[in-house]
Amino acid sequence: MIILPMGGFPLIPATLATMAWMTSLSLDGCDFSRLTGPAVTTLTESTIYPFVEVGFNSYRVPSFYASIESWESRYSDPCVPYSYLNLSSNMRTTDQEQLSAEQGQGPYEIQEDINYFNPTEGFFWSLGAMSHTIATIIGGSAALFLWVPCLFMVYTERAWRIGGLQLILASFFHLCSLVWFFNQLCMEKGSTCHWYYGSYSCIASFTLYVLSSTLVFLKYPNPIVVKMVRDSVAEEFEMYQRRNGRPNYNRTVSDPTVATEMDNESTFDMQSDVSHTSAPFINPVNTQQRRQQQPNIHVR
Repeated sequence: MIILPMGGFPLIPATLATMAWMTSLSLDGCDFSRLTGPAVTTLTESTIYPFVEVGFNSYRVPSFYASIESWESRYSDPCVPYSYLNLSSNMRTTDQEQLSAEQGQGPYEIQEDINYFNPTEGFFWSLGAMSHTIATIIGGSAALFLWVPCLFMVYTERAWRIGGLQLILASFFHLCSLVWFFNQLCMEKGSTCHWYYGSYSCIASFTLYVLSSTLVFLKYPNPIVVKMVRDSVAEEFEMYQRRNGRPNYNRTVSDPTVATEMDNESTFDMQSDVSHTSAPFINPVNTQQRRQQQPNIHVR
């Protein structure tokens, strides 16, 4: 088995694609953006939080640190899933039913909570989350696809270009994931969704995928085995030319006089080869004249 059967060039796009894939995997699910404004109260049902870190599937509320007298968010803090919002109205209704039963009152009438809000039900939210998932899957498969010619297998030029197409698709879906910022939570009046670690990671992954795909389409690395065979044949052919005294036709001649001399030498060589290999030429006219000049000798 030959290590790097297509040379060292595939290591560059494969490394860039792997870096992009690992960057997209570094999100923890609740750090895509930082939300400020009235939407924080809508999401947390509390007015004490100045901001909230939100992601595709969960969010993280900050904590107040008296030592520094500020609200800070640490990555060690847990993420609160949005499914909690689906249960909040039902939990409040269950508590009121239990209170009515303890007081001996009649059954509590369940009323729909008109303030119920689920941000994940919007079109842009779903599109952004789905695009990020697809980009991670395609980007990972493309990175693994590019590592194969670095280890043990040789790709054809068409297969090499297929890897570049996968990288382009991954970068496209990473770009589509940024439409998440048009969701109804970020577009609420007076609220703003700021770029945070997750969104910056998408831009970094997009850039790395584009660089990797550009390298793939710019150059197809020839397999080392083909190079070795080609160089060996060329070397043996040059040795054959030197051994037989033939000029080297592979070199480039820019001077027309030198080219003419090489043509004359090759013509002379061809004539000498013919003279050595062919039978001697006999002129019938000269033979007849020699016979006439010889005296007639009669033997009695």
